[in-house]
Amino acid sequence: MRAYLDSAPVIYWVEDMADFKPALAELLVRPDKILCCSELVRLECRVKPMRDQASVLLAALDRFFSHVIDTIIPISRPVVDRATDLRARHAFKTPDALHLAAAIEDGCEVFFTNDRRLSRCTEIEVDTV
Repeated sequence: MRAYLDSAPVIYWVEDMADFKPALAELLVRPDKILCCSELVRLECRVKPMRDQASVLLAALDRFFSHVIDTIIPISRPVVDRATDLRARHAFKTPDALHLAAAIEDGCEVFFTNDRRLSRCTEIEVDTV
């Protein structure tokens, strides 16, 4: 199962937020899972620790992206084209459209997020944590 992690679930896991751990742990321990995210997820997750000079958290995020995420999807022209279509049809914000488009273009089967509004996208299963 190819699963795309949006920024919030990554932050919840790395920052050890107890309310979200059970749902995410189920995904992370599945033997058949391939975890994916885009370069945009990396960017979004790393901004606050950099701004706050939280080097321990930044290092933990970097380890997560290096050792837990199996595929980091580039923001390519096909991703941008798909995001443009999703944004036009669903009025998603640009970052959300890019995340969904990256997941769809990479062949992910499920998209994990904390944003229920993204379930309007019918091209991929959206699972909110």
